[in-house]
Amino acid sequence: MIPVTSKKRTPEWRRVSGVAAAVALLSAGIASSSGFGAADGSVQPQAADSGQAVPVATSDTIGRPPLLQATALEVLRRSGWDADLWAVLAVSLDQGDTLISLQSERSMIPASNVKLLTAIAALHHLGPDFRFRTFVLRRGTVTDGILDGDLILYGTGDPALSWRFADSQRRGEVVDSLAASVARAGIRRITGAVLGDGTYFSGPKAHPSWEASDLNEWYGAPATALSFNENVASLRVAPATANGSPPLVFTIPSDAPVPVLNLASTVEGRPENSLSMVRSDPDQPVRIEGGIQRGGRDRWRLFTVGEPDRFAASMFAKSLEETGIEVRGGVGRVTRASDSPVTSAAMFMEADSGGVRLRVIAEHRSPPLLELLNVMNRVSHNLYAELTLKTLGRVVSGEGSFTAGAQVLEQFMVNFAGVDPEQVSIADGSGLSRDNRVSPLAFVRTLAYAADAEWWDPLWSTLPEAGVSGLRRMGNSAAADNLRAKTGTMTGVSALSGVVMTVEGERIAFSIVQNGVTSRTHSKRIEDALSVRIASFRRVGQGGTVTLIPSGG
Repeated sequence: MIPVTSKKRTPEWRRVSGVAAAVALLSAGIASSSGFGAADGSVQPQAADSGQAVPVATSDTIGRPPLLQATALEVLRRSGWDADLWAVLAVSLDQGDTLISLQSERSMIPASNVKLLTAIAALHHLGPDFRFRTFVLRRGTVTDGILDGDLILYGTGDPALSWRFADSQRRGEVVDSLAASVARAGIRRITGAVLGDGTYFSGPKAHPSWEASDLNEWYGAPATALSFNENVASLRVAPATANGSPPLVFTIPSDAPVPVLNLASTVEGRPENSLSMVRSDPDQPVRIEGGIQRGGRDRWRLFTVGEPDRFAASMFAKSLEETGIEVRGGVGRVTRASDSPVTSAAMFMEADSGGVRLRVIAEHRSPPLLELLNVMNRVSHNLYAELTLKTLGRVVSGEGSFTAGAQVLEQFMVNFAGVDPEQVSIADGSGLSRDNRVSPLAFVRTLAYAADAEWWDPLWSTLPEAGVSGLRRMGNSAAADNLRAKTGTMTGVSALSGVVMTVEGERIAFSIVQNGVTSRTHSKRIEDALSVRIASFRRVGQGGTVTLIPSGG
C-alpha cells in the first residue's frame, strides 16, 4: 500500500528536494538532538559519526522563527488553556525547516503514541515479513500410535492465535490445525500431559507500573510468549429457571480457565442489588454477586486470563480430543525456563531432554509482522505492542522481558534516529505505563528516520487516517484522507504523532502531546486544529512567505 494518496492531489512522496536538509533526513549516528526545533526555530548542522549525510539548514531558514509558531500559539490562546501544558513540534521532512516548536524537547507521558516507536523499531530490527512461530513438540517415544510422554505447545510471542486472523469465526482454528498435524503424525493417545510453555519470555507478564484497575480489562492483558484469544475470555451470566437459584455461568471460549465464585441469585422482578462481576486481581476468582431477574437478559463481561499458557494448552487439548486423540495426563504449564526442555535448547531440532527424545511435530507461523502492526496501530492493541516489544528484547539482546525490550527500543532511537537519551525513557511497548517519557523532538526524529527507510510505505499503511477508520476526526478539512498518525489517550494525557502533507504535497512530521488534560474532547479539538493548520500550510515564492488555506478549524 502506497502512503496516503489524497483525493485532492497525488504528490511524489519519494521526490528528492533541492534543499540540503532533505538529502538524507535523519540517519544513524547523529551526535546530538538539537537540530530540529532549535531555540530560534532553525535547523542546525549536525555531525554524524557514521559519515552519512544529515539534515542541515539552508541559508534562508537560519535565524527565522518557526513558520507557524504564531498560528499555533493563537490556537492555544483561543482554547483558554495554558500553553505550558503542551509540547509540540512540526518539521518539514522535505525542506528541513521547523513550522512549530513549543517545548519540543520536553519529555512527556505519550500514552499510546509509544506504539508508533515500537512499530518503527520492530520494522527496523525484524522487518515487515517477520513471522512468529508456535511449535508442538513431543517429549517421549511413539509406539503403535501411543506417545509415552508429554505434548508441549511452545510459544514465541505470537499475538494472533485468535479469531482475528482465522479464515472462519472459530476461535480455535489455529489449535485445530495443530491438532490435525498431531493426528497426521500418527499419535492417537498421549499418556502424559499437554503442557503450555511460555518461557521464551521472562520477567513479569504485566508491567509493574500498570494500574491495578487495568489488569482485568482487555487492554491490560498479560504479555506472555504463549497466548490464545488475545488472553481474554468472556463470562456470560444467565438467570436460572427457579427463583433463589444461582444463575448459570458460561465462558467463551468454553472451558476457558477463568475461576468464578458465584454468590449471585435469580430473583423475581427487578433485583434490589444489581448483578456485578468483579475481580481484584487476574489470578483471583471473579466474584459474581447481587441478583439477576428470572427471565431477564443475560449479562456479559470480558476478563483477562490469569494464566495464558494454561489457557492455550487447554484449548489445544480440547482440539486434540475432538480430533480423536486421547489425552490421559490432563493439562499443565511450564513456568520456569530451567524446567523447559525447549527454552534451554540452542535451536529447535531433534534433541535429548534428560534422556527423553524431544521432537517438533507441528508448527504454526503467524501472519507477517506488518499485518500484526496494522492491528496494533489501528485498534491500538496493547497486547500486540507488548509482545512485539518483548520479541525485540529476545531477538536483539537475548532476553524477552519488558526491561530488555525497552532498552532495545531506547538504543534504537538514540543510535539510529539520533534521539537525545535524556528525551526518551521507555517502560513498555504500548504506552499503558505512566512511566514512559518521550519528547516531541524524539518522536519527530524517529519518524524522520523511518521516512527514509525502505519499509516506510508499509509502516504508513498501518497508521490511522484522518477522517476515516481509526481516526474519525478532521473530516472535510485539508487533513482528511491525508494525515496519518497514532493517537494517544489516557487519564490526563492526549497525544497525536505522525505525518501529514501540506496542500503542496510537502511532508510534515509532527508530534502534539498534552499532559494535565482536564477535557479529553477539548484536547482532541486542539490537536485537530493544529493538524489542520499544518495541512493547510503553503509556501509562496522564494522568500519563505507562507499562507494558509481557510480551514474552519
